[in-house]
Amino acid sequence: MKKFLYNLGNKLRAFFYGRNGFDDIAKHTLIASVVVFLLYGFWPRGMIKLVLSLISYALMGYSYFRILSKNIYKRANENKRYTGAIKMTKTRWQQRKTHNFYRCPKCKAWLRVPKGKGKITINGRDVNEYLPFPTLVMDLKQPLEATNTTDKFDIE
Repeated sequence: MKKFLYNLGNKLRAFFYGRNGFDDIAKHTLIASVVVFLLYGFWPRGMIKLVLSLISYALMGYSYFRILSKNIYKRANENKRYTGAIKMTKTRWQQRKTHNFYRCPKCKAWLRVPKGKGKITINGRDVNEYLPFPTLVMDLKQPLEATNTTDKFDIE
């Protein structure tokens, strides 16, 4: 029996050599599959029960496809993008009360701006103190007034 288990372990090791294995996407799709399958078990009869079973099997199949895939480079890139998106979402959720997030329409970069009350300071002094003419202050505040954000951000 001991020799059989040893040989089985060697065969499994050889089978999984060069395969992607269990990554974050596979783990999350497998968990989603189990959750949908549990919903399937508690749902009364009907068309929705069939749809739930199909979704559960599709998620499970995709998870196994990822685990057994030999295209490691492609699966690793997909997993890297997925974990980066999860991390970015968690960060934004944690900072939602202290910062606003905006996306540039031209370059698609994300901008994180701290929330504030509209106070503008230049070199540690108030804007009205620092700039000698009210027209300069008006020019400085013009973009904020155009976007209706004069009282949302503190600018230093």
